[in-house]
Amino acid sequence: MQSTSEHKELRLRKKLILLFLIFSLVPLTLVGIGAYLVGNELIYDSVVSHLQSIVLAKSRVVTAFMEERAMDLRYLADTAYLDDLEGETAIDAHVQNLMARKEIYKRIEIVDNSGKILAANGLESVADDCDYRQNCISEALLKREYIGDIYLWEEMKIPVIAISRPILNKLGHGKYALIAYVSFEHIGARLRKFEVGETGEAYLIDNRGRFLTQTRLGGRLLQDTIPEVSRNIYMSGPGISRHTDYRGVTVIGVSEKIPERNWILIAEQDSKEAFAGIRYLGIAIVIIWCVVLVLVLATALAISHAVSTRLRDRYQQIIDLKVYSESIVAALPISVAVLDDDLKILTVNRAFLKDFDLAAEDVQGVALQRLVDNKKLVQGVKKTLQTGAVFDERTLECDLDRKGVRYFNAISVALHIGSQTQVLLILNDVTERRQMDEQVQKTERLSSLGILTAGVAHELNTPLANVLLYTQMSLEEIKDDDEVIKKYLKEVEEEAKRGAAIVKELLEFSRQSDLETNVADVNEILDNLLALVKNQCHLGKIEIARNFDHSIPRIKIDLGRIQQVFMNIVANAIWAMPGGGKLTVRTSIDKKKGSLQVAISDTGIGISKANIRKIFDPFFTTKPPGEGTGLGLSVSYGIIKKLSGRISVDSRSAADYPDASEESTGTTFTVELALKDRIVNA
Repeated sequence: MQSTSEHKELRLRKKLILLFLIFSLVPLTLVGIGAYLVGNELIYDSVVSHLQSIVLAKSRVVTAFMEERAMDLRYLADTAYLDDLEGETAIDAHVQNLMARKEIYKRIEIVDNSGKILAANGLESVADDCDYRQNCISEALLKREYIGDIYLWEEMKIPVIAISRPILNKLGHGKYALIAYVSFEHIGARLRKFEVGETGEAYLIDNRGRFLTQTRLGGRLLQDTIPEVSRNIYMSGPGISRHTDYRGVTVIGVSEKIPERNWILIAEQDSKEAFAGIRYLGIAIVIIWCVVLVLVLATALAISHAVSTRLRDRYQQIIDLKVYSESIVAALPISVAVLDDDLKILTVNRAFLKDFDLAAEDVQGVALQRLVDNKKLVQGVKKTLQTGAVFDERTLECDLDRKGVRYFNAISVALHIGSQTQVLLILNDVTERRQMDEQVQKTERLSSLGILTAGVAHELNTPLANVLLYTQMSLEEIKDDDEVIKKYLKEVEEEAKRGAAIVKELLEFSRQSDLETNVADVNEILDNLLALVKNQCHLGKIEIARNFDHSIPRIKIDLGRIQQVFMNIVANAIWAMPGGGKLTVRTSIDKKKGSLQVAISDTGIGISKANIRKIFDPFFTTKPPGEGTGLGLSVSYGIIKKLSGRISVDSRSAADYPDASEESTGTTFTVELALKDRIVNA
């Protein structure tokens, strides 16, 4: 019982914890997922926005750089007219001045349409590596500015770009070109200064995907190219791309085209580093979720423990109350039973089992009508079940299988338990009370009848004595040869004697004399009595069985009167077995009551239910006329009452049970005498 209760409590606690976790963690999980998604988007937008701002800023740097170089050449070309080229010293002075002020110029030269250098300043090797000199001259003769592609100056291993501008005379005609070889390393240095974390970088590529500037992470100038997939993405226009870069690393990149050039400025950062904030956000959310889980679990454990403890206490109170109520019901001295809607017994108390002489397993699930043979009771209980009306009936006669006829006060009450209706049946066995009431009534009747009988007996005794006297005197005086008269006189004498015997019994019935006290052995009294009727029983085919308790002590009693009681009962038992049978005499001591019991049983015809109530009434007899006066049991009843004892009868009649066998019918008279103050010390 305890383990079952603990198991149920454990299951309840698990359910409470599970429900608490579900209702707490599911919303928290959804909030965490939402926060992660929002944070992911915000971090992504932040990274992209930062890269875009860098690309725009650096693209402006590149554009400004190129515009400055164009302005420098424009200024130099505008100061050097064709008419002044004869003064080479002046041109050289301008070139030297420009190169001195700006180290990015590696060589400046003026060439004619044949490629002849008219004036120059700077290292010649930088011009020798340029494949675009002729393009510069051709465009200048057409009066157009020209910017070549970036190439690698092998001597210095730096990127250089050639820029040209025509030199015009005062009339606007020109046949010379001003060519400047500009170091692009300055732009590369400016781009390499872009640092976002450890992996962020910005660089330029051309339309073939070659690196035009040195990268932070190892891309070789004008030799290495970015992957074709990345190039196609960047060449398709300004935008955002997430791809694998030249190192084979997944990066997030933003690109921007340089105006008027086939250059693309790219700003990239490794995705792992760029979106580390997302990873940290996820870790933070998981940590917070775990912390909340621990807190929620601890709270759930505390709450479930408190709830289960309170429920356990309340459940224990209910159990205690149930046990208390059941103990009260079980201790009630009256029979209590609970019936279901089919009038089958669900539970009973100890008094019910005792009153019906049954074991608990014998009544469980048994229909009421099988235990109690009383239609009125069954119908009353059914009415209670159907209408809820209380059934209250007094002194119901019920025939029980094991205890015969008993009398009960019955009350039935409807019990509504959920959707079910049950019946509480209370049976109070009033058989003994009824018998006591009947005995009191009999005693009162017998007392009144005794007074009347005493007067009648005295009034009849004298005439009967005279009749008997004169009859006897007549018989003595009559002649021997007058047989007819003698016969009639003898019949009168016999009837007079019979009348005198009846009067004697009436006087005995009404006699109020004191009891005589003798010391006797009850077993011996009964044994002597049975010896007297032994021959009569043998002739009537009646078997005598003795079942004596030899531990019964000798007692103080009126020997003559107790012999008269036993003789009356035995005589009636022999008369009730005309076809033979068995006469059983049993003696015993009831230690609980402290009494001596003598039971005399026969297997005769029995006494019907209708007659069993009258057997102790004076002048009541079931014998044919002339065979009994009906005073034997009345006298016996009176004697036992005077001896402060009790006499009872239990009978099963063939008239009431026509299908019963001969062995199952019969009558048992029980005489009970209190042993207190009767026992004689040895």
